Amino acid sequence: MSRSAAVVIVLALICDDARARDEDGETGSASIDITATGKKYHGIGGLSNSCMPWIRSFPQKQQDDILDVLFKPNYAAALQILKIEIGGDGHSTINTESCYQHALDEEPDFTRGWELWLASEAKKRNPDILIFGLPWSFPYWFPGLGNATGVKYYIDWIQGAKTIWNITVDFVGIKNEAGVPAPDEVVQLRQGLDTAGLQHVQIVTPDTHDFSIAPQLSDPTSAIYKAIGVLGFHEPLRTTQDLPSWLHTVDKPIWSSEAYTTFSDTNGGGCWARALNWGFVYGNVTAHLAWNILQAYPSVGSGMDYSGHGLMWAESPWSGHYTINSPIWVSAHYTQFTKPGWQYLRVGEGSGELPGGGTYVSLVDTTPDSNGNTHFTLVLQTMEYSLSKCFKDTHAPFTVAPSQTITFQLRNLGPVPHTSLRVRTTVLVAGDPIDPIHPYTARSTFFEQQPNIPIDASGTFRVTLQVNSIVTITSLGNSTGGKVVPIIPNSTSFPNPYADTLTTYAVGQGGRFCNDQQGVFESALSRDGSGRHTLQQSVPHEPLEWHAWGKLLYPHTFVGPAIQTANISCAVLPSMAPGGFAGIGVGPQGTQPIYTPSNTYSFVINASGHWYFAGASGAIPGVVVAQPTWFVLRLEVSAAGRAVAYVDGIRVAQSQYKKPPAMQHGSDAYFCQLVASYSLGVSRSEFQNLTLQLEQYPTSAPSPAPPPPAPGPPPPPVPVGSGLQLVPCNSSDPRQLWTFTGEDGGEAGRFSTAAAPLACVDALVSQQPAHTAPCNASRPGQVWLFSTKTATIASVATAPCEAPHDSLYAATKQCHMCFDAQPTKAHMGLFDCKANQNQVWIFDPSQGSSLIHSKRVNKCIGSF
Repeated sequence: MSRSAAVVIVLALICDDARARDEDGETGSASIDITATGKKYHGIGGLSNSCMPWIRSFPQKQQDDILDVLFKPNYAAALQILKIEIGGDGHSTINTESCYQHALDEEPDFTRGWELWLASEAKKRNPDILIFGLPWSFPYWFPGLGNATGVKYYIDWIQGAKTIWNITVDFVGIKNEAGVPAPDEVVQLRQGLDTAGLQHVQIVTPDTHDFSIAPQLSDPTSAIYKAIGVLGFHEPLRTTQDLPSWLHTVDKPIWSSEAYTTFSDTNGGGCWARALNWGFVYGNVTAHLAWNILQAYPSVGSGMDYSGHGLMWAESPWSGHYTINSPIWVSAHYTQFTKPGWQYLRVGEGSGELPGGGTYVSLVDTTPDSNGNTHFTLVLQTMEYSLSKCFKDTHAPFTVAPSQTITFQLRNLGPVPHTSLRVRTTVLVAGDPIDPIHPYTARSTFFEQQPNIPIDASGTFRVTLQVNSIVTITSLGNSTGGKVVPIIPNSTSFPNPYADTLTTYAVGQGGRFCNDQQGVFESALSRDGSGRHTLQQSVPHEPLEWHAWGKLLYPHTFVGPAIQTANISCAVLPSMAPGGFAGIGVGPQGTQPIYTPSNTYSFVINASGHWYFAGASGAIPGVVVAQPTWFVLRLEVSAAGRAVAYVDGIRVAQSQYKKPPAMQHGSDAYFCQLVASYSLGVSRSEFQNLTLQLEQYPTSAPSPAPPPPAPGPPPPPVPVGSGLQLVPCNSSDPRQLWTFTGEDGGEAGRFSTAAAPLACVDALVSQQPAHTAPCNASRPGQVWLFSTKTATIASVATAPCEAPHDSLYAATKQCHMCFDAQPTKAHMGLFDCKANQNQVWIFDPSQGSSLIHSKRVNKCIGSF
């Protein structure tokens, strides 16, 4: 029986006087039927893929604190799923992940790298966390899934995780972003798992951005349909508020198996909050995995890929400093008051849209408590468009009321109704400091506990929500929900000078502050007969690369943060393989450390004592090739880019580095490097006694931003079909702020402005200047490739080559078209890709919306 009184609850989430509650705001009502259960909830979690090479370099206290923030229940993020990379020796976005078996004839070693170690640390804190493994690249010997050896590769990793680390792997995928796997590959893996007694391991596929897997799911009786456990898509709602209708007829869980990928300021928190609710309300998505959970590599301000995209940052292991960013506390709104296995309430009966904008979801524990009651958790979000832009989103603008009041009616609570509900709130404010726990004058509030809400058995309560809020209301008792903020040391500069013998690491572990870019640099017993361990490049041949990352060509690892000047010295023992070498260098991410006359980044020497640097070469006399010979290489690089090379203390060459002008803005920053050849199964290149003297490039998080100025009048609307002009750069003009839906150096995407998000640049609009057209996924001319390394923006589609720029398409040859700026013209045109200075652009897609700046004419592209 229900009691009669209704209880009125007002959650006045007010940050300052300007955000006071609007008594005349939107109103509405909703019913929450505790018995209207729908899809099973699988959890909120994230990926560790190529994102935390420095996590094990932190002091033990701060390392433990970081892991507690991520995984410990009732502490902070309390992540429920951990997706880790099955390392394949290839570069996989930020760095290389070590394979457990570099060569087919070597003994597997499951202690290499950090992924399984991380999973074990997560399990220590939360034994119920779900573990998901997925490869990006594969070792050179991997034959594919079409045979027993390929299937065994996956099974060995799963069994090794259990045998060595006592980790039960719950889910496994085929390969990241490699298209839809062939049905036979999935079926054979399923059969192999079952034969190995791993029936509990579910296969997640396709782990891509599109939905072209549809034909494989047309027949529920087919082997492929039965083999698939979960459908995993990357940002499945990034361009729409619905999924293809056929997906809703498939009896498989739908996951956002890679999501977020957004700069983690308050907008990042807003993106994450909106995505977590939108996923179920609009797409029946039952799990969300953020890329990435922890950014433990030099990123913010350093010029490395995906700057600032971790749920939290840990970029200063030498000081122990890290940042608990806003998405951590957004995650807590869900994870601290639910468990995988709970069930969502259906849209319209416990989940749905809020009347004034925003969404809500309800989840219930279908196992009654000792009183026979069903516990539930309600999460509401009211993020507005401008403070919830995910990196790859192309949604149309939407509005959210400044204030809204909703009356909820709870139904079917149970025989002994709960007497109170607990409340946690977060309010995000644009322009607030990145670090929400630092003692700045921030206006945002994070995961704050509010007074309990007393309820009577009628279950009616009213909630008033302010815009840009996340609110959790739950029936769970005080044993759940907590906010712990560890004491975090201040950030300091990298130690200078820095020295590391490179001889003290456990076998299979990398060097402290190293960040492998190609190949794997790990500790092993030296072949010099000393009995010592040294740091060695252990990959024998180029692996089967992910996204053609073989453009990096030769193994190299960064050491330390981005630098302005460097004096790097290291003893090297070159590989005796044909063409083998070892060396040092200084250069930006994506350079090719190969000793060619055109290369100015690497200083290398081979086993016979022949050295190579910037087109110069020479030989050290008296070297006996048959004997392991160590050489001490030193490279001095000044702020002006002048480089001087030494072998065993003798000056042998000098050169001038071509430091890019963008260096002053923090992009394409230089790093100290160790470089090596592949061993070819003969012998490895080895390193010891590293010393660095450097001037560090600023890499710390931005200073707290002042309160944003009062908004001025909006610019006039930009109509679809606008021409692209070259104008003085203005970062406050939304007509000049561009969003790219693809990946830097990877997946293709579309370009649109903040002022007109539904108008995309189209290469096949036959007019100059370049124009936009209504965004349409089926138009090939709207798909572009961008890479900060080449600094060009090129169409995927081809068109007849232009000759010359302003003539009609006269030639029959088909060309990719590139963004092209000419000094004599005020507009931005499209021209055959020539890789000349007209086609070099400075653009940072990791910021969500960014200027596209021409280095040739010193102007930016605007859509007018």
